[in-house]
Amino acid sequence: MNATHPFQLEPLSPEDRADRQAKRRKITRDAMARARAEARAAGATQVMVMMEQDHIEKLDALKELRGFRNRSQAFALIMTTLASNPKVKKELGL
Repeated sequence: MNATHPFQLEPLSPEDRADRQAKRRKITRDAMARARAEARAAGATQVMVMMEQDHIEKLDALKELRGFRNRSQAFALIMTTLASNPKVKKELGL
């Protein structure tokens, strides 16, 4: 370590950097697995939806406006709102 920079960090080797990244990915993977398990336990089911970019932008705008953590929460609000609207329910045949 250079004496003129007492707080300079030692460089990581490529192996140490890869190991550190792998540990971070595992922590994230484990946290996501726990969150999905909790959601399933609460009665939620995971689905995959493909949609046009302009719909995604609107979904993201709703997410930011309402302060949701993710698009799923925004999508759930949309579905709940639509399902509670009698006119929409009739149009959809529900």
